[in-house]
Amino acid sequence: MPWSIRSRIIVFSGATSALLLTATAVWQPPAMAGVLGGTALSMLLAWLACGWITASLDRLRRGIRHIMATRDSTDPVPRPGAQDVPPRGEIVHALTVEFDALLDELETRRSVTTAIIDASPLGYFRTDAQGRTVSVNEAYRRITGLEAGSTLHWDDLLVPQERAGVRDAWQHAVSRRVPYRALQHIEHGRGREVRAIAVSSWPVMLGRTFRGFVGAIEDVTARESAESERRHLLEIFDASSDFFAQLDARGNLIYLNPAGRRRAGLGAAAPLAGHSYADFHPPETMRRLAEEILPHAGRHGMWLGETTMLGGGAPFAASEMIIAHHDDSGRIERFSAVIRDISADKANADAVARSEATLRALADAIPGLVAYIDRDEVYRFVNLSYERGFGVGRGEVIGKTLHAFLGDAEYRDIAMHVRLALQGERVVFERARMRNGVKHYVESTYLPQRDGSGSVVGFHAVLSDITERKREEERLLRASLTDHLTGLLNRAGFESTAEAAIRAARATGNTLALLFVDLDHFKAVNDTHGHAAGDLVLKVFGERLCAALRAGDEAARFGGDEFAAILEGMRAEQDALLFAAKVVEAARQPFPLPEGEARLGASVGVAVLRGDDDLASLLRRADDNLYRAKAAGRGRASAGDTLQAAAR
Repeated sequence: MPWSIRSRIIVFSGATSALLLTATAVWQPPAMAGVLGGTALSMLLAWLACGWITASLDRLRRGIRHIMATRDSTDPVPRPGAQDVPPRGEIVHALTVEFDALLDELETRRSVTTAIIDASPLGYFRTDAQGRTVSVNEAYRRITGLEAGSTLHWDDLLVPQERAGVRDAWQHAVSRRVPYRALQHIEHGRGREVRAIAVSSWPVMLGRTFRGFVGAIEDVTARESAESERRHLLEIFDASSDFFAQLDARGNLIYLNPAGRRRAGLGAAAPLAGHSYADFHPPETMRRLAEEILPHAGRHGMWLGETTMLGGGAPFAASEMIIAHHDDSGRIERFSAVIRDISADKANADAVARSEATLRALADAIPGLVAYIDRDEVYRFVNLSYERGFGVGRGEVIGKTLHAFLGDAEYRDIAMHVRLALQGERVVFERARMRNGVKHYVESTYLPQRDGSGSVVGFHAVLSDITERKREEERLLRASLTDHLTGLLNRAGFESTAEAAIRAARATGNTLALLFVDLDHFKAVNDTHGHAAGDLVLKVFGERLCAALRAGDEAARFGGDEFAAILEGMRAEQDALLFAAKVVEAARQPFPLPEGEARLGASVGVAVLRGDDDLASLLRRADDNLYRAKAAGRGRASAGDTLQAAAR
């Protein structure tokens, strides 16, 4: 009789009694059906798993061929050497066990492959044969800003000037069933921030049947911005009278700006291949480069000093800055050089002054606050932004020490960072400072400056105003901790505040109380006047709750008609009950509505912090006391054994 394993192995017994494994039965149901009905991620990495899976199937194929070559089951007389071969039933059983194990292994590998895809930061999508998106992953939604259930589609997010062209290109790809790759710009989120999205998709063919596309998207906004900045920087280099060069790790020239080409006698279109840094330096400078300058730049990132260069066949004095660029493994992959001919400066003091003025103009054009402080912590340079940022002229800064200019308090805040910078470390930190009575946040970067011997002679301070970024972070934090309807703390904000209050109470020995408040008969307001009226009542009660408490107390709305409050500095349980009475009285007052008014009430559970209480136990006791107040007739407060009478 035929044998079968999980409906994937079919064994036929015929005239030749041959064992036949059908590749279609083995592969198609678990793989093809999974591809067509699974996620786009599985389809994208199916080719990765294919070689892995095929290797296991090859093992089985070799085993089958060995068995069939060893003994022909149709021959009643065993062939020489086949006496020890087991009966066919045992062979099939052994093969069944082996193949079953292989299928389990394949399933495990498929699951691992799928998990790897799901962890990818790329956004994946799948479309049907008409090009309609039918499946996306979370990364896709995060990149596009499309929420689950949104009626918008990806092409609705395109910036207006690209929309028609992109739609036409996509329809062309769908109709022709060809790959689609594009760089698109979308408007992301409520702020309509423009982001650059790289899209790549591939048609899915099952035999000759076109089933749609699978594809991936990537947010390349930062990359596009960096490329734009690089182009702008090259434009500056092209317009500069200084020489800008870039070399590979071996010193071969890979870029030279127009000013450098003119000085070197190279035409604007002349190829740089075959030219190295040695073409522009005399032998003694090349020795210095090899022995001192390049090793220093490799260790410290940059070397700045004077060298002798060749230009037009004649040597000239140059101010040269060599910057070493490292790859992720720390190896030098290229050098950048900024070169200025200072031969005239050495002979002419006026040229030196002009050079300093040029450098100052460049520094003054930088929006960040830039200063140079020497090893004695004395200001030697500040740019225009630094003057404006501190509201002083540079004459009031240059020559002063950091301590004298900033004052005791501010100097204490940065003293540790200054010491690290003067020890040769690059330092980045954030701090808040007051300016015209307003708090501003500043990100400071200290870059050590070394002389030709590698000794630290001072540091450059670059200060950037990050106030807007910090305020946005604070706004988002507040939003995550605040109830959107009443403006009070939400449950998460309340728990965070309460935990801090409990720690403070234990540290100071003060008493802390927690009020748990529930509006009585609130459901009737929603049922009679509608949810808009209910929301109005909740807002008004939130205001009344805050008014009934002290300035330092915290109030929260947990949701629905449940409120809570934290009272610090209570002397006794009776003090907390007095505040609870105010809350009950506040709820007893009529609530004006657009049509008429609503009369409610409130029940309050009171819990005072005990020595072994945590927040959970404090909340639990307040909740229990709240139900005692409700059971006693509502419109009153309960602290356990103590029950306050209902308000009249």
